[in-house]
Order: sequence, then C-alpha cells, then structure tokens
Amino acid sequence: MYYRKKGPNVWLIVVALIVIIVAVALQNHQKSVSAQETAVKSWESAENSVSSSPSTSATFSYALNTNTMKIHKPNCSSVFEMADHNRQWTNKSIEELESEGYTKCKRCF
Repeated sequence: MYYRKKGPNVWLIVVALIVIIVAVALQNHQKSVSAQETAVKSWESAENSVSSSPSTSATFSYALNTNTMKIHKPNCSSVFEMADHNRQWTNKSIEELESEGYTKCKRCF
C-alpha cells in the first residue's frame, strides 16, 4: 500500500526556489550588461582630454584608475568594475601617463 505524507510536496518547493534563483540571476545579469553598455556609450561620447566623466563629441584613448594608478584600455573589464569617483578618461600617451606614475593594467595590456 502506498503511503503519502500530508503536507507540501518537497519537490515543488525545490523547483520554486530554483525558478526564483534563476530569475534573480537573470535580472542581475541584465543590470550588469546595461551598466557596461552605459559606460561604453559615455566613453564614446567624451569631450575633454582628462575628465572624471566623459561627455560629448570626443573619444578617449585610455581610462585611468586614480586610486590604483592603473592605465586601462576603454573596453577593459576593470573599467566597468572601478568606482565612478576613481575613473578618469584621457587622451594622453602611455609615456606621459607613466611619467605621472601610472602603470599599465595587466588584464588589457
């Protein structure tokens, strides 16, 4: 004789939790992609040779992290991870930046 316990089905609870976890993960991924797209668009529409936030009409050669003193290529993943107040954009040459104490990022150079 088959005996079934009364109460909620454990498998339904497990499946519901998995669905919730996947939904949250997808939402966080979409936010991350959106933040990266915003950063790339703002870089592409930049104006000054050194700026803490890119504006319109010019493009920059490098992103600087003023905290770690690292030079990054604009599409480096580190650029998207650094705090906004530590990010500056520049058109200066590598030699000029190195003379100011900056070093190249090991991820993108």
